[in-house]
Amino acid sequence: MYLKYDKLFYVIFLISFIVFCIGVMCIDENSKSFIFISTLFGGLVSACILYVIVEIIPRNKKRKDTFEVLNKTICSILEAYFKSSILQHEKSIKYVSLDYIKEVDKIKQAQDDIKSFNVNYLQLKYSIETAYSRYNDFQNLLILVNNISPNHSLLWLDLIEKIRLMAEEYNQFIENPNIELLKDLKQLNNYKDENDKTYLMCCSLQIRVLEFFESVEKWLMENN
Repeated sequence: MYLKYDKLFYVIFLISFIVFCIGVMCIDENSKSFIFISTLFGGLVSACILYVIVEIIPRNKKRKDTFEVLNKTICSILEAYFKSSILQHEKSIKYVSLDYIKEVDKIKQAQDDIKSFNVNYLQLKYSIETAYSRYNDFQNLLILVNNISPNHSLLWLDLIEKIRLMAEEYNQFIENPNIELLKDLKQLNNYKDENDKTYLMCCSLQIRVLEFFESVEKWLMENN
């Protein structure tokens, strides 16, 4: 919303400047009209500069800092997936890289890989573990998102829901799983046994992580 008003502000400023230039070229320097227009435009320029310094620059910085916090929280889970780090769920948010949030194509490719089980089990497992540890963070950050726009709030609520579903899987890891299946999840493309707990667990992890990536893509598309 603010960005739209900022653009309108710059348009009005540009139009005023053009009108001023045309007016200056058409009137005598010694005339009262020239003095009036010069004074009026000088005041307008001063007001515009003050508005930019006091309002626009601080607001844009706050917006940038807000998105950095939000995107780092998202990236904490993306990093768990792409790096398969066993301690990702314990990693401080300030050390999380923002690189993954910038790669929309990589997010889309990950969705295709997850759908076809072209992933390893640890990628799914560590994503779930990190989602479990970050669930409260996502909830608490909603207050920041509400200050951006209603549409961003809807997208963030969608992310919170996906994180909640992922977090629920944390306590569903089974003991003594079928190791042969976990070694190569691609087998699951041609395997279906609803009595096999390992199969059911992997399918559930697949769905939850995939849904998260789909929500992340929507978030990125809104902000690009």
